[in-house]
Amino acid sequence: MKSKIYLTFDIDWLCDEHLSVTLDLLNNYGLKATFFATHKSQLLNNLDKKSFEIGLHPNFDKGNGQYDLSALSDLKELYPEALGTRSHTLFFSSRILNMLDECSLKYESNIFLLDHLGLKPTKRSNSIVSLPFNWSDDKHVELARDYNGNHFPDLKQTGLNIFNFHPVHIYLNTNTQSVYEKAKPFFNKKSFSGFVNNGMGIKSLFIELCEKIHQEGVETCLLKDLLEDES
Repeated sequence: MKSKIYLTFDIDWLCDEHLSVTLDLLNNYGLKATFFATHKSQLLNNLDKKSFEIGLHPNFDKGNGQYDLSALSDLKELYPEALGTRSHTLFFSSRILNMLDECSLKYESNIFLLDHLGLKPTKRSNSIVSLPFNWSDDKHVELARDYNGNHFPDLKQTGLNIFNFHPVHIYLNTNTQSVYEKAKPFFNKKSFSGFVNNGMGIKSLFIELCEKIHQEGVETCLLKDLLEDES
């Protein structure tokens, strides 16, 4: 059986112009991916549904201890075909779990277990499946790991391989947390491009992963495909 991995992307309000850098790479390599959307995007709405899936990436935290529980349903109105969700900052609770049924969602992907092998889909309720992920670019930056594929999980291991990227880090080719923090005040502005790193970083690491996927003959799939495997 051919090994499978799942590429996911947290949009985090990135504009379509900058998001297109990630889409172009995926299309160039012929890879499938799941995007977790934060806002209305013409680029996302026009994606080929056979190759790309749109999930929801609600931001429940309004700050000062206040939470906006309508964030999930508001996004569902923008993307009514969405079947899954991953919260901004991975915020989740039993109360939010109950809301997934109300929004006709089937899975959530909020459990992050770095470098873990042997992960599998797990029932979180009678109707909701939890899909844990085991690699994320922001954690890679936080841990100051070097920018080569030595830190990727084994692509052919038998458990789930769910990789998470942020298109903002691919656009900037982020290589340090401090540089990213300096860029954030200029988010989505023309001057944002002035912070793009031309050396080794998340974009070059992502390209290395794309090459590795092809070299090892690994199949990329959508998260919603795991629901069929569970049925």
